[in-house]
Amino acid sequence: MTDSPPTNVHAERASKTWHPAGDGGGAETDDGARANTTGRPAGRSHHDRTPHWIFAILSGGIIVLAFLLSVDAQGQVRLPLTNTPVPPSCWFRRMTGIDCAGCGLTRSFISMAHGRFAAAFRFNPVGPVLFVLVAVQLPYHVMQLRRIARGFAPRELPGVGLTLVLLACSLLLQWVVRLAWRL
Repeated sequence: MTDSPPTNVHAERASKTWHPAGDGGGAETDDGARANTTGRPAGRSHHDRTPHWIFAILSGGIIVLAFLLSVDAQGQVRLPLTNTPVPPSCWFRRMTGIDCAGCGLTRSFISMAHGRFAAAFRFNPVGPVLFVLVAVQLPYHVMQLRRIARGFAPRELPGVGLTLVLLACSLLLQWVVRLAWRL
């Protein structure tokens, strides 16, 4: 190496002798420790990819299912190819005969995937917002996986907790309004 000024922080700590390391590179410092000269943040292996994989797969699966399934004129969800109706899955409605706060979300997601926005809103007013949030999860978590693979920390989104609370409150509020409307 030449005696030119270092071009980054890692090079400032590195000695003139290069010693390759199994993690992609490094240099021995004056005190014998290893310095990161790869241009990546130190400690890249401590970020867990598992939650990002799980959310990417789940959100991708939900979106694909929403495109594959269909809703008929009576509001019944149907399987692709066979056109077989899917039985209702809400245990609350089976037990009480009353729709729950989440009733209609499946039909709302399917309607959103097929571009029927008014129908999606009728099935569950919060459904279109949730659909968009689920759809955004796939590229977001793929981006996070790419950041981790490149050695960078995942980006934290501010306000996630508040958003989840607002969505839960919106689901409950629309449920109460729907119940009151039926009376």
